[in-house]
Amino acid sequence: MKKIKRLDPRLYKPILDPLYFDRMTMRLLREPSFKLCFKRDVSHKFFTMMEDLYDKKRIFRTNTILQVSGLTGTGKSISCLTIGKKFCNNFKEENIKFFDQQIIQLLKKGELQDTIVIRDENPSKGVKGLGSNRIDSQIDVIGDTTRKKGLSLIFIEPEFKRNDIAKWYLETIDMGVIEQEGVTYRVNRIGVKEPSTLMYIGSIYLHILDDEDPDWVAYNERKDIFIDGVLDENYHGAKMDYNKVAEELMETMDLNIYKNKKEKKLFVLKKYPNLTLGEIDMILTAMIIIEREKYM
Repeated sequence: MKKIKRLDPRLYKPILDPLYFDRMTMRLLREPSFKLCFKRDVSHKFFTMMEDLYDKKRIFRTNTILQVSGLTGTGKSISCLTIGKKFCNNFKEENIKFFDQQIIQLLKKGELQDTIVIRDENPSKGVKGLGSNRIDSQIDVIGDTTRKKGLSLIFIEPEFKRNDIAKWYLETIDMGVIEQEGVTYRVNRIGVKEPSTLMYIGSIYLHILDDEDPDWVAYNERKDIFIDGVLDENYHGAKMDYNKVAEELMETMDLNIYKNKKEKKLFVLKKYPNLTLGEIDMILTAMIIIEREKYM
């Protein structure tokens, strides 16, 4: 893993819009600790913390959970992808998901460890109904148990929201450049907020990926397809695929033992004790239909 080059924040030049200073002034009046984002550089400390997570010489396997927010166009996604690539050798672009349910399915396979998983801005907040509350609570439980696998999580949100399992809150403040030693670096200034007091401790200056980076290109291609699906109100992946689960259960269930509806329901509950009763009934109904189609 390459060491992150330390950039001089004094050379940072943000890209300014006409209302930049007005917006920052209001933030400073509302949140006095926000001024530390412009005065205190915590890049080295943050980078060291991330490097230590996956250092082969580490004594304990551990992880971190970050929540990243910021205005549209301030580089949330590219910052998170940059963090994944620069600090974790096991990170892959496919580790970026768009729904909490996709993360649950990914972790359920048990194949991931010592890597970073990113959930991009979550449109499933507009998806209600069967299983939605269960998914939220299950994510909280997963966050508490991923440490044993060295699995770090990054949640991207369009605006700040409390997250009980977050170890640090990050906020993309602005984008700009640092010209240092004859090289121009694309940089994001990212505020770091402590979760207990919700006070800012300073900013990190992150040298972000180029637009031509293959993982960034691949991510954008997937994001475009995803956005097109959401515009068509296709939220595939936001919830469990009950028909697919039913098909998998039918392949392992002995119909000579589990004959009636109650017995089949018990079989589903044994396999998926965390699901809501509504979800269990949905799977059970799908299983009965499959049985009629294939075996009757």
